[in-house]
Amino acid sequence: MSSSFTNLPSEAKPEFIVLSLGVKAPVTTSSFIHHSRLLKKKRRSQHQELVNATKSFTLHLSPSNSAPVPTSNEVTERLQKFITGDEINGSEPKLVIQKVLYKSDLKQDQNRLSLPLKKLETEDFLTIEEKLALENENEIEVRLVGPTLKMYKEPMRLVIWNMTYTRNLVLKTNWYRFVEENKEHLKELSKIQLWSFRKDQQLCFAIAVVARPPEGLNSVAN
Repeated sequence: MSSSFTNLPSEAKPEFIVLSLGVKAPVTTSSFIHHSRLLKKKRRSQHQELVNATKSFTLHLSPSNSAPVPTSNEVTERLQKFITGDEINGSEPKLVIQKVLYKSDLKQDQNRLSLPLKKLETEDFLTIEEKLALENENEIEVRLVGPTLKMYKEPMRLVIWNMTYTRNLVLKTNWYRFVEENKEHLKELSKIQLWSFRKDQQLCFAIAVVARPPEGLNSVAN
């Protein structure tokens, strides 16, 4: 088969790349180098985005000299056994935060659980890709195990809210329905721990109530 390239001097003939089915296509050295440089630049840009997302989370964590939160008691040990047991078959349980439930966490018109970044025990429960997604204001679908050791039937959404003086991770979407199903346990001024784990690589959470509210303050907010 004739080609316009056959009459070129050898030093002017382009290199060829082999496509599928053995078909050859010409590509000049300069265009190949340009394409390679663009790919390297894109990879560097993506890497820097991931690094920046990780730094953003780290800057908002509580100081390393803060008092450690107890992670082992009867409630949390039972929760961790459930997470890694045959029913859930989860892995990598990590304590994310210990917090007191306030009225705003339980109100129907709020429909969210607020998790201040500066109160998180660790950022390692998130992958770098998940951090980048959150920093880009995307939502991550997660599942949630309740204090009765049951996986809630509806998915939740994890997002970042940038407030005036703080940044919060927020569990939302079906949160109030979850509260209603667990209203005997999730009461105002209860102290909870939120744990993360992975099930088939998907990010999941579990809630353990580690302290009941003071006597007389035992109702779910409406």
